[in-house]
Order: sequence, then structure tokens, then C-alpha cells
Amino acid sequence: MKIIETKIAKITLLDNGIIRIQGNSDINITLDDMFENDEAFKHILPEGNAPFLTIFGENATINLDAQMYFANKQRSKIKKAEALLTSQMHHRLIALTHTTHLMPSYPIRHFTVEEEAIKWLLTFI
Repeated sequence: MKIIETKIAKITLLDNGIIRIQGNSDINITLDDMFENDEAFKHILPEGNAPFLTIFGENATINLDAQMYFANKQRSKIKKAEALLTSQMHHRLIALTHTTHLMPSYPIRHFTVEEEAIKWLLTFI
């Protein structure tokens, strides 16, 4: 298991091959924060790609530039699939935007239960 902490998240390469991103609470995610996370991904996953479990931090927000970068086709090469795990309504709306309107080039689904998200992601390993 590898762990890297950034300004906005704790990023873990789980033993099952899933990248788990636990977002911090009470933050506003900017484009610079996304760049920092991308650097962490290069260290934790030096080659290839993996399924990602992205867990939104409580009361966290993300600005528009960071949202658009999140769906960038070039950035999506490291993702086999992504599960978005949310517990708050405004995060569900962001997840809905990503899964239905921005439509990344990899499989993506929204979940409210982590175990269900992991079960789905394991189908991509």
C-alpha cells in the first residue's frame, strides 16, 4: 500500500490495485490543486492506469476550471474506471454533471456506499 498526502486529499494505492482518493473536508479545490494531485498520481502509479475511487470531502467545493480539468481527455489516460462516492447533495450534482454531461472516455459511476463502489471497480482489474 502506498500513501501520498496533498493539500486537498489523501491518495492511496490499495493492495487490490485501486487508487483511493479521500478528499479533505472544508476546502475549495482549484486548478493548482488538481495539478498537485496529478503529480502524486505519477509517483503512486508510475506506469499504466488503474481504477479510481474518488471520495468527496465533507463541505468541499471545486471551482469551474478544476471541474473542467477533471474531465480532460488527456488526464483520463491513467483511469481504467472511476467511482465517485458522495454523501452530500451538492456533491451528487457535481457527480451527475461528470457522469452524464462531461462524459469521460472511461467508465464512470456515482455511488453512495463505498463497498458497492469497490465491488464495481474490481471488475476493471
